[in-house]
Amino acid sequence: MRTAALVSYLGLLVALARGACSPFDENTDYPGNDIGTTAQATAQACCADCAKLPGCKAYVWVPRNGGVCLLKSAADGKYPAAGARAATMIAPVPPLTGSCPSPEANTDYPGNDLGRTQRSSMDQCCNDCEATKGCARFVYYNGDCILKKAGGSKSKYPGATAVSFVPKAPATPAPIVTPAPVVTPAPVVTPAPVVTPAPVVTPAPVPAPTQDTKKCSTIEDNIDYPGNDIGTTAQATAQACCADCAKLTGCKAYVWVPRDGGVCLLKSAADGKYPAAGAKAATMLATVPPLTGSCPSPEANTDYPGNDLGRTQRSSMDQCCNDCEATKGCARFVYFNGECILKSAGGTKSTYPGATAVSFVPKNSVTPAPVPAPTQDTTKCSSIEEDTDYPGNDIGTTTQATAEACCADCVANPNCKLYVWAPRGVCILKSAKGGRAISPGARAATVRDRLPTPPPPPSMVGCPALTDGVDYPGNDLTVTYRSAAEYCCADCTATPNCRGFVWNEATGECRLKTLMGGSVRAPGNRASVLPRTTTATCSQFESNVDYPGNDVAQTYRASADACCADCADVPECTVYVWSSENGGVCYLKSVKGEATPYPGAKAGVYTRKAPPPLNPSDASPVQAAVYGSHPAPAVAFAFVPKAQWISRLESGDIGAIDIFAPFPLPSPEEMVKAHSAKPKPLLEAATNTLYFPLAQSVGECAVMTSSSGYHYFTYVAATQICVVHEFTGGDASTYGLMPAQAPVPMPDVAVPQDFARGSTTAPTLAACAAACEKQVSCASFTYSGTACSFYGPAPSRDGVVAGWVAEPIEWNEVPNEMQYLTMANRKMDLSGYSTTASSATTILACAKAALQGKLALFSFDGSTKKCTLVAVPTKASTTLQLVNYPATPVLLADSRLPSGTTVVAVPSVTTAADCHRACVPSASGCFASEFAGNTCTHHVPAFAKGNTLGWVAPVMLPTAVKAPSAVHFYVNAHQDDHELFMSANLYDSFASQSTKIVMIYLSAGDAGNTNGWYQARESGTLASAQSFVKRFGLYSPVRSTSTATVLGHTITKVTVGNAVHYFLRLSEDAMTRLPSTPAAPIDRPTERYANVAALQAVVVSLMKDEARGIGNAVVNSQQFKEVDHVLHAMAGQIVFDGVAADATLKKCLTQNYYWGYQRWLDTVNMKDPALGTQRTMWWALNRAVVKQYPDQSPWYDHCQALGRQYLALTVPGAGTC
Repeated sequence: MRTAALVSYLGLLVALARGACSPFDENTDYPGNDIGTTAQATAQACCADCAKLPGCKAYVWVPRNGGVCLLKSAADGKYPAAGARAATMIAPVPPLTGSCPSPEANTDYPGNDLGRTQRSSMDQCCNDCEATKGCARFVYYNGDCILKKAGGSKSKYPGATAVSFVPKAPATPAPIVTPAPVVTPAPVVTPAPVVTPAPVVTPAPVPAPTQDTKKCSTIEDNIDYPGNDIGTTAQATAQACCADCAKLTGCKAYVWVPRDGGVCLLKSAADGKYPAAGAKAATMLATVPPLTGSCPSPEANTDYPGNDLGRTQRSSMDQCCNDCEATKGCARFVYFNGECILKSAGGTKSTYPGATAVSFVPKNSVTPAPVPAPTQDTTKCSSIEEDTDYPGNDIGTTTQATAEACCADCVANPNCKLYVWAPRGVCILKSAKGGRAISPGARAATVRDRLPTPPPPPSMVGCPALTDGVDYPGNDLTVTYRSAAEYCCADCTATPNCRGFVWNEATGECRLKTLMGGSVRAPGNRASVLPRTTTATCSQFESNVDYPGNDVAQTYRASADACCADCADVPECTVYVWSSENGGVCYLKSVKGEATPYPGAKAGVYTRKAPPPLNPSDASPVQAAVYGSHPAPAVAFAFVPKAQWISRLESGDIGAIDIFAPFPLPSPEEMVKAHSAKPKPLLEAATNTLYFPLAQSVGECAVMTSSSGYHYFTYVAATQICVVHEFTGGDASTYGLMPAQAPVPMPDVAVPQDFARGSTTAPTLAACAAACEKQVSCASFTYSGTACSFYGPAPSRDGVVAGWVAEPIEWNEVPNEMQYLTMANRKMDLSGYSTTASSATTILACAKAALQGKLALFSFDGSTKKCTLVAVPTKASTTLQLVNYPATPVLLADSRLPSGTTVVAVPSVTTAADCHRACVPSASGCFASEFAGNTCTHHVPAFAKGNTLGWVAPVMLPTAVKAPSAVHFYVNAHQDDHELFMSANLYDSFASQSTKIVMIYLSAGDAGNTNGWYQARESGTLASAQSFVKRFGLYSPVRSTSTATVLGHTITKVTVGNAVHYFLRLSEDAMTRLPSTPAAPIDRPTERYANVAALQAVVVSLMKDEARGIGNAVVNSQQFKEVDHVLHAMAGQIVFDGVAADATLKKCLTQNYYWGYQRWLDTVNMKDPALGTQRTMWWALNRAVVKQYPDQSPWYDHCQALGRQYLALTVPGAGTC
């Protein structure tokens, strides 16, 4: 027993030396205050990292990228964050001499705070109080010791405990006897009588304050009523605010907050409720009028939407009856959440959980018969799904009191396939069924003959049966998004090193994993563990020994025997150590370190067999794939598994980046700064290498490579790093192998000699390609004369891919004029065509000449500056389509290309549309499809360095919305705020053919720069809009630029399809100072805004002009109650105040306000197709910015924030604007 106590004491000393941490706050974040990050597979390991970092007081562990510790200087507030685990550092407990004898349960003494400590036990707070100068009491709540000086009024606070500190009484010192001198004695004086002191009267305890329930409602804890503030007072308790509100004319509600000793926020209304820790809210109660009638028959969980006459707040439902009798025309009321909603007769009964409807019966009247509940017409519509929404795909709204009545409205609209009824009495009609979402009170149903029954999920080939309600934490390889768990199986079996997956019903995420360690309970998850591919054998155990460091992964196993197979599944593992902690943990390690005694641990060694040597005559390892499906562009690429275009085999780093470690992504603070500044460059000049983190697949990496203008890449699945190699230069033409296709030409590319794999002579290009295919190490080759040289990537680990891609066609536009496409280094033999020579000396001029001459094709010789215009011959019943963006090819009906190209027959195609979709330029080099009589052929032009083949894409689609039925506003501080924070809504807006989209950007987004940075950001947002317009194929993507004059301000206006962009261009600094200093736009220094009101007037005027006459108007802006960025909050406040002050917009405009930085690293909550489209859109934005600012990467700064849209506040509106 003594030994055990000694071990326990030594363990405590070690913990204090390393730094001890509090118990975890599960699913919690401590927002802000980040001072560093580390990579750790478990939250427990973060504690030591925080202890080592000076100033670290807390940490939050998040499960991304295998586990990241966010180290923080303070834990200011708590915030829900799924999967996050938070803890604080615990200081050593100081000694205690006094005592804290009398705890007061459910009690607080607001104000007089001296500081806080975190303790697992209330008893330790007493020690902290004694050690803190001036501390007289503490309040213990939720693990916090809130240390306070004397004073303050006692108040009730559920869960809190207040305790006064009593110092130790000082000991009375013994008297010091001084020998008295010998003196002449004085006469004896009779002493005065000793007065007995009056006894100290113990004061009577102060009673806890109570609410005046005759004047104010029952207090709602941890609630705020946002806005409507008309005054403040100082009160130590929330109950005391009631009298202050009663004295202030117009005060209808108050919120008490515990800052500065207690503050009452007095309000003119209680519009909505909002969570606010520590706040206490209540409303004023009107005098209860007399009652002569009765309200005899309450209907539970019932509402009668519409016909509202007014509202009162009552603590008891019975008092609503009095209010109804006193209100002219009142026939019933609905009581919900302390409110009496008074209504006239009429309306249809509907279900509303928690609400109670009661009819009013005047005196001497007969109680009306109950109205039967409505029923669904199940012959036309499906049964109703309760508490269900299907976000997106909205095509219109109607007003109905019940969900059942929406069925007829949806059936009457030929494009409506399902509807969602919202409790406010609105039917939201939808053209398609997106992902299912839980929405309390919402009710959804489908039209039976318009929405086919979804096919059953696919059978899982190679995956065992699913297990419901479990998770396997950690060891994430990558993430895909699927509508059902069964689809994850194919993703896992196609991904190197995937050993299983976990699918989450709420997010649709398939988390593919390298290891499936111990399981934990997780409702809503479905998981499958793949059968092992190894029959691993390991050495005999070494008992009671550890090999610290060199960890590459960990799994949770109840016995050490199970660690061996886990080690075999991890390519880097050669050693493992098992410990019984946490139910059993296998620590998998790359190498043995120095042996250290560790009681109970077991260590083992796994010896890997070397792979057999490659035979040069083996079949080529090159594989091909296509990324993207219609209407997204399809990009073909080739690759070699377990290979890399990185020559240094002994490590994965290139320059400063280790591609086998989590990518050094920016911290939240750095992300915020990047949103207001230029991003960092991602090109390392010394290595000619670009890095793109969080690429979700090798296909996405191929798109990043080709759209950046490069060809070669390395993709690491485990870290999701896409490495793009800038192999430029060289005189010989370089080709990449493409299985089942001709080699892909890649001009102006020189693969480094580090990857040379031999050479030969060949009489033709085809012979050189055939020789490369026979070499197991050859992936690319050069051919010049008869010289044929081979190149191939270096060997690498499982899960690493060396790839190459060549996208030969580029889409171009001339704003306000035209769009055309070019295919560099290609030509047709034009000897069989009618041609016209043009004097144009540039490719652009040549394209304009073709447009003017109404000719589709042109050819431009760069060496001679010769432009040739080509007439396409006609042929009846033949459909010729030239490549454009997928949704809108260049259609030339009754036309053909009779000669001049290589013609490739495409079998098993029965329509012209499918024939054209099979044309993938990056695979075969085709640029046109031809379909006649069920015969499909593709046309491939010849490679000709320096020559450009081009064609005009005439504008055949509308350039704007002619008669919109809806208008969606996006009012932002910066050009990319809506793409980051409101992207799911943005997808729905662009998908609607009858919706006009209006973007209003208040600031220039200049970040203090005057060298073109804001112009680059504007180009980015316009490119993102073009990507949406191209995807849906409803409108022309060619930009139209003009100006609009609003209240004396000239504003740049750019229209892209159904989206109109207004750029107000106030510098960020000037907009920040606008509340006190007039400011002018960057591009128009003489047109000054006098103040915020002047800016607000312009915004309101734009919205009124664009919404006039439209009945479905919505404005989306930024949350402004909790400031994340001063300009975000300013933009949202301008919209909110401006709409509230305008009589028209206040009625007709529905307002949505979205969270920004506060939620941009929360759980991904968007779903496909909006989720995937946001990534495509953001990449288009990134490319447009980089084009003006080479080597800058908005992708790097924001890729980890994609996939989130969190709504903070909605204010409904209705009617025509």
